[in-house]
Amino acid sequence: MLRVIGSLLKRPGFDLDTIDQVRAACLAGKDIASLLSNRIGAIAGSRPSVSGLQRIADVPAYFADPLVRRSPPLQKTKEAMAPQACMNSRTMQRVGVAAGQPVMVNQARVQAVLDDRVPDDCVRLSTAHASTVGAGPMFGAVHVEKAAVERAA
Repeated sequence: MLRVIGSLLKRPGFDLDTIDQVRAACLAGKDIASLLSNRIGAIAGSRPSVSGLQRIADVPAYFADPLVRRSPPLQKTKEAMAPQACMNSRTMQRVGVAAGQPVMVNQARVQAVLDDRVPDDCVRLSTAHASTVGAGPMFGAVHVEKAAVERAA
């Protein structure tokens, strides 16, 4: 089909008839196995230093969909629970918090939850919820600290 269009438009490079001719023209004598290799060479330099933890975010369906987030019955389900700051035990220890304690992720106050599936120096915190607006962008460095305890009057 493309060959016919190219020929009708009198464009150069549309004179190949078979897939083998196309492959040979694309590869220009290179070994296809070496072009498909997933090997990587040594990476020069050191890992850049990042202050704070890295945020990993998702957008739960019950937060983002305009119809679902306005449905009172669906907002009472487990899937619509308020987001929590999930961290592994090493990261929680580094931050100085325990599971169940309130933390500040930038300007968002949420509850800390232990989840050892989260990588070191990362915090998993869903987005698209009113309580996480102050946390900032979905990905990147965030400041996490133990939240001050609010005392009743």
